[in-house]
Amino acid sequence: MGCLNGSQEGYFKYSKSDEEKNFRQWEQSLGFLRNNFGSVIALVLNDARQIRTDETLKVILNRNFSPKFTDMLFSNEFFVKEVDGKKVINANKLRYLIFISTIHVCQTSFSKVYTDKAALLFGMINCDEEDESCAPIERTNTTLTKIISYMFEIAAIELSKSYLKSPYGGSGGRDQLYKKFADNKDDIVEYIIIDMFTQKGVLLEQLGFNETNSIFLKNPNVIF
Repeated sequence: MGCLNGSQEGYFKYSKSDEEKNFRQWEQSLGFLRNNFGSVIALVLNDARQIRTDETLKVILNRNFSPKFTDMLFSNEFFVKEVDGKKVINANKLRYLIFISTIHVCQTSFSKVYTDKAALLFGMINCDEEDESCAPIERTNTTLTKIISYMFEIAAIELSKSYLKSPYGGSGGRDQLYKKFADNKDDIVEYIIIDMFTQKGVLLEQLGFNETNSIFLKNPNVIF
């Protein structure tokens, strides 16, 4: 999830196994990869920290994903907490969910092609740093680790739980298979970061925007 562009229409037809095929069919039933990231996130967030009111948010998600997607979000305690008897969605977690469940769009500025997701990811990682927003990302950057960890938890752990409860998840008995993701979360996140920073066979200590952007341009399928 997270690194798919609009030309990859074969995503839901491709499968290495029946399990992967079932999971992708479940994603499709929720409305994954129907819309581009930039257009959806602009509708959902008032600003970087606040989301629309619950009823408005439900309408937006129903329209751009599906009612199943909306039900899955509001019924999952990972995304929701209760404040004064009302369900409140965590804005950051929702942003990461939308990030991995939408396609990226290529844009051009001064003859340079970049993707909307690369620009957002680079900005999110640098937003809490003292360096300038255009400064390279260090491989040991704690914000990077936190963001990748959240995205992995959503993609491989929380969505897996919802998938196993769905008709696409079959008759059960595979909980232990998906439990391995949770048990090995830290090691897998570290592997993902090392893979991100390995370019042309060389492990880099820093990633500039060009290198970050190339991850999306060169990998039309998935990160997670």
